[in-house]
Amino acid sequence: GFALDQLQANSSLRVEGLSGDYGEYGFGGVDLDMRWRGLQQWRTTRPVSLGAANLDIGFDITDTRVLLSLLRPTNPLKPRLRLEQFSSAMFGGRVYLPEPQPWDFSRESNSLVLRVEDWRLADLVALQQGQDIQALGVLEGELPITVTAGRLIIEKGYLKARPPGGS
Repeated sequence: GFALDQLQANSSLRVEGLSGDYGEYGFGGVDLDMRWRGLQQWRTTRPVSLGAANLDIGFDITDTRVLLSLLRPTNPLKPRLRLEQFSSAMFGGRVYLPEPQPWDFSRESNSLVLRVEDWRLADLVALQQGQDIQALGVLEGELPITVTAGRLIIEKGYLKARPPGGS
């Protein structure tokens, strides 16, 4: 005899080059490498690696890279994880997570602060289609993001022009 709660499993999942659409959004070149231990409660045996060559969410996001870990045994349906790294290229620059952050899917809301580097103002204002807006400059800043009730909220963030400024 043995106790089911003592039963353990080592599992892995590898996805390479996945592309497709989800509603009006598109994605391509998605890779995932995940290895974990457990049945009812999961714990990663090394950081989960997730990447996407391109995401189309109304504007292009490229070269997305995410590393995350389930440091303690956690329910896989509502995991508590640690975002080790995140970065994406957009608007001619990048957005990234400057330091690891916890993320708990069982909570109603989660927050983190992303850094912005080298965003071209011209690429950003080009999102205003049909408007005669011209802009020149390179931006940097911080985006404090809260995800709650299916909404993404950015509050008290900032983008500022890098020297020598712009117009």
